[in-house]
Amino acid sequence: MPFLPDFSQATFLPNDPIDNNYLPMVLGTVSAFAGSDGETVEANDFYVTSLKFEVLGVETFVIRDTAYEDGLLIEETCDFIAQDSDGNVWYFGEIVINYRYDEDGNFLGTDSDGAWLAGEDDAQPGWLMPDRPVRDFSWYNEHAPDVALDRTRALGRHHRIDTQLGELEVLKTQDKTELEPGVREFKYYAQGIGLVRVEEDLDASGEPGLVIELTDTITAGSSLPPAGASRIDADDFAGDGSTRWVTFLGEDGEHSGAIGYYTYDLATGEIGEGRILSADLANAAAGDAFKIKGVGAGQGIGLFFVPNAAELGVDLADYKAGGLFFQNMLTGDAATLSDRMAPVVFDGGGNPLPISIFHALGAAHQANLLNPGLGLQAVEWLPFDDDVVEIGFEDHRQTEQGFDADFDDFRFAFADAPVDPTDFVVPPEAAFEGRATEATPPAIAVGWIDRAGALPEAESWLA
Repeated sequence: MPFLPDFSQATFLPNDPIDNNYLPMVLGTVSAFAGSDGETVEANDFYVTSLKFEVLGVETFVIRDTAYEDGLLIEETCDFIAQDSDGNVWYFGEIVINYRYDEDGNFLGTDSDGAWLAGEDDAQPGWLMPDRPVRDFSWYNEHAPDVALDRTRALGRHHRIDTQLGELEVLKTQDKTELEPGVREFKYYAQGIGLVRVEEDLDASGEPGLVIELTDTITAGSSLPPAGASRIDADDFAGDGSTRWVTFLGEDGEHSGAIGYYTYDLATGEIGEGRILSADLANAAAGDAFKIKGVGAGQGIGLFFVPNAAELGVDLADYKAGGLFFQNMLTGDAATLSDRMAPVVFDGGGNPLPISIFHALGAAHQANLLNPGLGLQAVEWLPFDDDVVEIGFEDHRQTEQGFDADFDDFRFAFADAPVDPTDFVVPPEAAFEGRATEATPPAIAVGWIDRAGALPEAESWLA
């Protein structure tokens, strides 16, 4: 029988880091996992936010976990995790949004299956990782009757595996759930790094049908503008009641995209209603211009880009007149530009939509407004013009090249009138020379984790 830890005997101290040898978590990092079974590509992004959430009197860390299949958003969770004074990592529950699709990839709706919170409906917290996971020890990760009953058994701490990080000595575990007795998976944890591999769809001999591995770890807000560019200046997007134009200048991406905007309150940063300007830029030509009307004083304009828009399972053309709303997943309140976590997009009926967006604003204050769109997602290109702002987006997930940090994947001009695209050229290659260490996210190195590392509290979004 798996061990269910006694929460009443545990001691938690405020602001204690999670520095368990096999499951360390550094504030502000996103760990990206990916794998394929030959038919479906699965990806998962695990973001250790600097946000806190109190459960049963314990100040837990909020972990934003985002999962994709073949580029489609399939799940978003906020997980609540804390470490006790003995070094055991506890799991206190999760907020869940599951995105459902039909066989053709059309979006059907959402549910919250698997959501639970310790202290509600007889749910009890469990351990994600004990301080000393000895061989054959078994424990509950979570104990929410009829909802979440995952459990783990340690199979040994001296297994050796080859990974993208090199050969590692790891803790191997077997994970099961009482809700699906026939389902099991193997997980592998390296000291000082954490989870590095998951093996799923195991056959009778233990051979996996799907292997998901840690591919990268990046610090949110770590990237800098490339040479010839600067961070987005919020003052350039302040409303004054006049008509503004967004001109499509071109793209260097491999997938279709959409462009839209929302308004936001200049004083509070609260994000208002969003609208789609072009639902599919694959059908747009350089020089096509889109009108933004009547954004008044006290309001700002936040441009956003939706990657892979044609394959979302949602027709974004339905939102050209508006009807997109942005919510803080943790609080349920309207999202703001200083939330430090990606907002969930809703329709006017309060239904979540599977839309992940790249924001022109954000990131300058170390917010990660999209998993895994880390650091900068857009820049202003030189030369700066008092009347025209040239914006370049970097599509981290969808471009064939991956994160090449050139910020020319999708380019737009923001001005009081349409512009001639021939007046704007892709920045020369010389602009990128010698800046790879500034703009390119760093590769993982074994033992790199600074367990005392933490991001500062978010500054005002205007900073």
